Amino acid sequence: ERERISNLAKDIYNRLLLFAREEITVPVLEYEGDVEPFTLAVRQILSRKKSDYTGDVNDKVKSLGIQTEEFNTREMDSLLCQLAEMEKGIPQYSSTWTDLTRQKRNEWENNDAEYADLAYVPAVVEGLNRTLDTILINAFDELQAIFAHFNTGIY
Repeated sequence: ERERISNLAKDIYNRLLLFAREEITVPVLEYEGDVEPFTLAVRQILSRKKSDYTGDVNDKVKSLGIQTEEFNTREMDSLLCQLAEMEKGIPQYSSTWTDLTRQKRNEWENNDAEYADLAYVPAVVEGLNRTLDTILINAFDELQAIFAHFNTGIY
């Protein structure tokens, strides 16, 4: 009987290690009075890790506006069903986003067309041409300045 209880305690400990994913310590089962401290330690570890896992899951899905009450199979199944329902709506969101983007682009192009009155372009270009011609006419001749410098004899 003791061997069976010892094997059961080892099995519980090994499974608890897998669930907790960390090093844990639980009281050893040697005598009949050791069962209560052992089960209390196992329950505390399970409760703490379930709380940690619930928090981790809720952190991951918080941005989606959903959450879970506790970490168990029923809650995780419910959460997965909610995610599957949300996933069904993604193509609709994508289509809506594409339509809104296309609409905004058309608005921008129409605004550009309204403000791009090409009748003013020739007048602006003509004004620029006159300004540039005046600058070139009034600019000094670089070669003439160099020859004048050499003719002065000051080097």
